[in-house]
Amino acid sequence: MAAVNKRIRILSILPSFQRSHCGSPFYTHESCTCCMGQGNLRYNSCTGSRNEEQAMQAVATMTSTEFDVYARLPQNAAKRLQLIDGEVYMSARPMPDHQRFVHDVADLIESLMSGGEVLEDINLHLAEGHNYEPDVIWLAADSACSETETGFTGPPELVVEVLSGSTAHLDKGPKFDAYEQYGVGEYWLADLNQMLVEVYRRDGERFLRLGAFGPADTVESYVLGKPVPLAAAFQRIKRSS
Repeated sequence: MAAVNKRIRILSILPSFQRSHCGSPFYTHESCTCCMGQGNLRYNSCTGSRNEEQAMQAVATMTSTEFDVYARLPQNAAKRLQLIDGEVYMSARPMPDHQRFVHDVADLIESLMSGGEVLEDINLHLAEGHNYEPDVIWLAADSACSETETGFTGPPELVVEVLSGSTAHLDKGPKFDAYEQYGVGEYWLADLNQMLVEVYRRDGERFLRLGAFGPADTVESYVLGKPVPLAAAFQRIKRSS
């Protein structure tokens, strides 16, 4: 009975859950047989067929406090959850090339910088209604982005996001706007299909586009204060012909 009461208390602080594609309440969607037990909108129309190119859609609305509770539930431990403009988005873990680039660009930045800290796939509370899991961030030694019990809060100096067919509309849309609005110093968008990194830096209250750079190029990073040769970041990417 105690376990049941605890579950009721947890659910009671969360918002009214929307329905999944099959009509199941969102919080029971994980066990829905027609959805293959995925609880993941990258599985089309509850048929269980995976589509990496399908744009992710919001599955519920929450506050940041409610999201912190929901994201820590045991059944969500293996899921990638983000709160964007107060809406919950859920995705599968990244593909191998995505992970290779994230690891290598983080190593590259760390090798160039004697101070600060490079982090991958951390929980970032950027602002109310904006709880992200950016691929890579770099924090200066005196960064306004500070560590908390659940991750970090505030704007990092540098954010790197790797695009996919299902997340590009978020990384280029509402997340771009939020990173710009809430003080991120520099934003890199990596497109592994095009083998390009699009770079934006802060110019007052807005982002200024510096250009798109490939494996043979060097990014003149304003926040890092050093040139960044991108060859090492792309060295393990296996493009399909």
